[in-house]
Amino acid sequence: MPPVKISAVIITLNEEKNIARCIQSLLPVADEIIIWDAFSTDKTKEISESLGAKVFQYAWEGYSISKNKANDVTTGDYILSIDADEELSPTLKQNLLKIKPSLKNEAYVFTRINNYCGTWIKHSGWYPEYKTRLFKKGDAHWVGEIHEQLEFKTKPEFLIVMGDLLHYSITSVEHHVQKIFLYSKLTAQKDYQNGVKPSLIFHGILKPTFHFFKNFILQRGFLDGYKGFVIAQMASFERFLRYVKLKELYKNRYKEKPLRVIQLSSEASWRGGEQQIAYLIGELKHKGIESIAIVKSKSSFETYCKDNGIPYYSLPFQNSIDLYT
Repeated sequence: MPPVKISAVIITLNEEKNIARCIQSLLPVADEIIIWDAFSTDKTKEISESLGAKVFQYAWEGYSISKNKANDVTTGDYILSIDADEELSPTLKQNLLKIKPSLKNEAYVFTRINNYCGTWIKHSGWYPEYKTRLFKKGDAHWVGEIHEQLEFKTKPEFLIVMGDLLHYSITSVEHHVQKIFLYSKLTAQKDYQNGVKPSLIFHGILKPTFHFFKNFILQRGFLDGYKGFVIAQMASFERFLRYVKLKELYKNRYKEKPLRVIQLSSEASWRGGEQQIAYLIGELKHKGIESIAIVKSKSSFETYCKDNGIPYYSLPFQNSIDLYT
């Protein structure tokens, strides 16, 4: 029976500060390392190739699509999915080497620990994070765009591999704020698409307050000291910002897609119907709704539209019967 092959897959965009550490941690375990790169402008490609990785460059299409396409080009029996800012700890690496010869159809889960500004966070709801990262090729695909997840064809047995997956997630407070602005925008857009209505009391006050209490007290963030306090405050701020951005989406929806009403007049002369249309156009304008008129060429109503700055299209109607023939 041929030995089991593992293909590691990494999605990258300007990861020159992280990629070498990530690849080097994989070398004893992975038989193949695939880099799916979104045309990095730094040295990500050069560093990856110098360490023996295969680099494929494609335009960015989102996390799930990129990961699925990268999985398709692998040649191994199993796929080990890892982010560029992660690395296998020595213990995790040793245990993967132990189980590699006997891998079956199960999915393998890693416990991830996050580094916040140089400190490994062991509370605050950040540890342990259970991440399914090793699975048989063809058994699953990625779904979702904000926090993508694996979706399996048939539910496998999930086995935890001992040892941590090291995640250098936040390098500075500024980095954390940048991430918050990005994720709050994406989650607000998702809420908007799902029809979530923003509530000042619930989304603007209660949720941010609860998230601080949850992170710092219930999830014992106080045991992480000052950085646990910062993480809790940032979690609260992210919830508040998500509310603000959702509120803005609802506020701007009519500005982005102005409502227009089509008014129709096929008469050559000014009659009662045209007078009613003119009145309706004026009333709608007061409410911020623009009208577009379809009028008979060289008619009195065409002249009215010109004089009053009303957008219109003129058509050569002979009489009102033309509207139906």
